[in-house]
Amino acid sequence: MTDSLAGMSFFLALAFIISWASYAKGYYSLPYKNFKGPLISLQDVLIYFFIFIGVYFLVLPLFPKLILGHILAFSLTALIFFLYSYCSDRKTMLAVWKDRNFPGALSLKADGEMGIIFWVIAMPVVASVTYLAEILTSLFVAPTGKEQVAVRFLKESLSNPSTSVVAFFSILIVAPIFEEFLFRGILFSYLRTKFTAFTAIFLSSFIFSLFHFSPSQSIENIPLLLTLFAFGSYLGFVYEKTRSLFASILLHVTFNSISVIRIIFTHV
Repeated sequence: MTDSLAGMSFFLALAFIISWASYAKGYYSLPYKNFKGPLISLQDVLIYFFIFIGVYFLVLPLFPKLILGHILAFSLTALIFFLYSYCSDRKTMLAVWKDRNFPGALSLKADGEMGIIFWVIAMPVVASVTYLAEILTSLFVAPTGKEQVAVRFLKESLSNPSTSVVAFFSILIVAPIFEEFLFRGILFSYLRTKFTAFTAIFLSSFIFSLFHFSPSQSIENIPLLLTLFAFGSYLGFVYEKTRSLFASILLHVTFNSISVIRIIFTHV
């Protein structure tokens, strides 16, 4: 408990300093809140999520070899996404990735820089939420020590070079691309046509966190979901600010990369 309180205090102080400086620099501003963006329909949302869930949770278990299964699942999902996007409305789907009509549109290089900058802004806030959620949860329920499914998958794969390659590829590349396309590009864009920017950010982040719920993690779901909600809020915010998936994907990749490095070298 003492270590957790110390960690939370450190990251809270860091979050306050960095957030204040970021606010002063204008990073927390949304000057184009009246811009709705690409017109994504509810049908699009349901179809894309159905494709993703259908392939990964129905097709993947059919392939006993881990590497082959993941490669086929990723390739098949990407192919079906492309075909549906190509046949439905190509211009809308291109705007989902990067809206050239957005008044605040940046270059691709600037999008990437914005994603990395927002990692610096988001990291202490997300870490503070994690510490706080773990402390509050432990006050009422004894921690089970059960790890996130992705963390267990990564740790178990480290002893095997072939499976570790799949784990790194899934966590560092596949997850950021697919999750950003689904939750920010598709879901957020749809919600943005119905609600204000902050309501869309809240709802998409809430659904994003619930999507990671795992019954096997028991009470450990609470800190995880709160952490992912905080992280998802920053992902939604940077997408709203740039209207570019390249920015939110870079933020997601950077966040996952640092997490993987921490797990490998600190074993936590």
